[in-house]
Amino acid sequence: MCANPNLTRISDFDRMSSKRIIIELKVDDTADSSIRQIKERNYSLNFEGKLGQQRQCTGRILAVGIPYDRKDPNKKHECKVEVLREKVETY
Repeated sequence: MCANPNLTRISDFDRMSSKRIIIELKVDDTADSSIRQIKERNYSLNFEGKLGQQRQCTGRILAVGIPYDRKDPNKKHECKVEVLREKVETY
């Protein structure tokens, strides 16, 4: 059973507590630049909910930066993952 009385279905709780992943793809740039853009533009705020309202997401939020070289025919790429927020405990 869900500890939050405002949630009526267990699926609502699962949806709120699951991880969120923000992915930024960059062409001819770096993974660090991708992560920096996610942070500077506050993309994670989309999961926080409006001021005074219940959070939209209580789970972990991850930023993923994936750059690749446009001239590489194999599109070799790297991937960097950074935790923006750990899981928020709700009572």
